[in-house]
Amino acid sequence: MSLLKTQLRDLRSAVIREACKTIQCISDTEKERFSASASELLPTLMDQSACGNKVISTYALRAMLDVIRSAKPKGVVETCAKYLDSSKNWKVRCNSVSAVSIVVSRYENAKSDDLLLRKVMLTAQADAHAKVREEARKCFRCYRERFPDCAKQFLASADKRAVQRLS
Repeated sequence: MSLLKTQLRDLRSAVIREACKTIQCISDTEKERFSASASELLPTLMDQSACGNKVISTYALRAMLDVIRSAKPKGVVETCAKYLDSSKNWKVRCNSVSAVSIVVSRYENAKSDDLLLRKVMLTAQADAHAKVREEARKCFRCYRERFPDCAKQFLASADKRAVQRLS
């Protein structure tokens, strides 16, 4: 995986495009057997998904979201929560919330990360950038559909402003 990581950090968009396609192909065929390696690649894909080069960022974002959908790597919510807290780049924060939305909608054990999911949604709804707040609303809608009882408890414990922004 270190070779793929190296290719993902390359400055040439053609190299990154092929690395992303390779990752997507492996992820689609190996599914959850690729989970451990995907967890390793997730931070690099996240960083590249907000790159200034539009070609690189598009391929990296697609690969990251496809990997999260098919390989279901562990630690996605934790990784995204860290990026949401620490990144100054709004695209990284927005992509983090999009990744969490996939976890909420597709992972069987998503409910086990309930406190962290709530933290991500609260942090994202208070973000300075409108697109991050929009992604937080989408994430909350998935959460409410999938876990209606948890969503009611969450809304009951959140402040009025957070409830307004998420609803």
